[in-house]
Amino acid sequence: MERTINETIASGGIPGGVLLIERNNIDFVGTYGYRALVPQREMMTRDTIFNIASLTKVVGFKLFFHEDKPSMMTPKQVMGMEPVNKSRIKEPPRYINYQ
Repeated sequence: MERTINETIASGGIPGGVLLIERNNIDFVGTYGYRALVPQREMMTRDTIFNIASLTKVVGFKLFFHEDKPSMMTPKQVMGMEPVNKSRIKEPPRYINYQ
């Protein structure tokens, strides 16, 4: 996951991101790249606040494990605004290439 995030940042796909891995407790938090590019570059931090008013530029998702298998939820599913397709819970996560 870290390699994919760093490669996507290096190729200009995204300016930065935060990765949180949790299983009962927070096991890992990683910050990558920048939270701002203009007017000056600011490094991403663990406490960066994201504006979710426009999800056209910022895509969030929650990766969770069900029966020790990864699954992915969209922001609307995390907030309970959209049903989770239970038939896909056991499928491995997919990522979107934004280039």
